[in-house]
Amino acid sequence: MEKSCNTLINTSKTPKKAGRKPKHSPAEIEILKAEFLEYIETNEFPKINEFAYMKRINRQLLYENKELRELTELANLKKTAAYEKGMIDGSLQTAGCIFALKQHGWKDRQEVETVIIDKKKAKKELEKLFE
Repeated sequence: MEKSCNTLINTSKTPKKAGRKPKHSPAEIEILKAEFLEYIETNEFPKINEFAYMKRINRQLLYENKELRELTELANLKKTAAYEKGMIDGSLQTAGCIFALKQHGWKDRQEVETVIIDKKKAKKELEKLFE
């Protein structure tokens, strides 16, 4: 007795794409992009989480989409510039600005210069000075 082999063949003309369908269409992304840019321009301290909450979207969308990610970087630049300006002109508390800037990746660095003194050479130079 022969065994029959049933194979499934996709007979549809358009091949199915792997993965999930995007949740937002390109048109929706363009609208969101324009709204995000307007939000950045109208707020002195643009907050990415606040914008995502206002639009009822997952903030990951703002980081995952290339065009929107560029706008999140622009928002962060504007915010850090506002903190710097507020710290310099005294309109904001310095400690709060420093904390906020550190949250954006800034670091305190101290440079320490190490000098090795050659005692014999130093002694000769001092003797020359006092001759």
